[in-house]
Amino acid sequence: MKILKICFSILVSLLIAAGILSAYGYWYALTPRFTYREISLKDLPREFDGMKVVFMSDIHLGPWCDSAWLRGIVKRVNGEKADVVLMGGDYVEQGSAYVEPAFYELARLQTAEGVFGVMGNHDYLRGPQVTPLAMRRAGIHFMDNRGVWLERGSSRVRLAGVGDMYYGEQKYDQALGDATTRDTVILLSHQPDYFMDLPDNRVDLMLSGHLHGGQITAFGKWAPILPSRFGQKFLSGWAETSSTKMLITNGVGTFRFPIRLFAEPRVEVITLRKG
Repeated sequence: MKILKICFSILVSLLIAAGILSAYGYWYALTPRFTYREISLKDLPREFDGMKVVFMSDIHLGPWCDSAWLRGIVKRVNGEKADVVLMGGDYVEQGSAYVEPAFYELARLQTAEGVFGVMGNHDYLRGPQVTPLAMRRAGIHFMDNRGVWLERGSSRVRLAGVGDMYYGEQKYDQALGDATTRDTVILLSHQPDYFMDLPDNRVDLMLSGHLHGGQITAFGKWAPILPSRFGQKFLSGWAETSSTKMLITNGVGTFRFPIRLFAEPRVEVITLRKG
């Protein structure tokens, strides 16, 4: 009888602890942190030194995160007075019914030089034409396998994007156009795995999401589920070669479960510097 009481007490304690941890994880997941970084790019023209870029990915608007939540994030982004906002895909969690509400809120984004975004794997599952149409209606530049030149005076920077690695195509040359190794190129790719597939060294900075920093991790160091063919290599943060830097954001939303542990949701606020 005494053993049963001890087992029952342990079970109750575990259930209480699980409840507290779940409640904390749910609150944690709904409170994105704005992370401020300076990134030096050796080819950056002097006219673009100090350019402010806001990068956010993996919004996953759905049953757990409503329009009011996203509206609050957009308001905070607008307060940054960014030159450009870049978005890395996965705008909704499930069901095409959330696409219109998501882009209704994202249409409120205010920048000096535009809002640009690629699709993620979840966006293709909503229908390959649904998200591009919603983006264009919201005044957002659809960047899958496309590129644009940002121009200041006689100088320019290339913004480019490639399609999702699961359901799309990666037409790299089409996206980079006539950019050379002497130009500054910023590439959007939903999956960070594409970093290992870059065909050449023209990209200076690649921005990716998709992995949510693991979403539920062991102290931010290891995630039991990580959809990457390179294991924990691109969990979160930085990767770098001699020619290219990559920033992997944790994203702002959640996949499947509205909980995060040791993988804080983030909006990246980047100041570009000539280095």
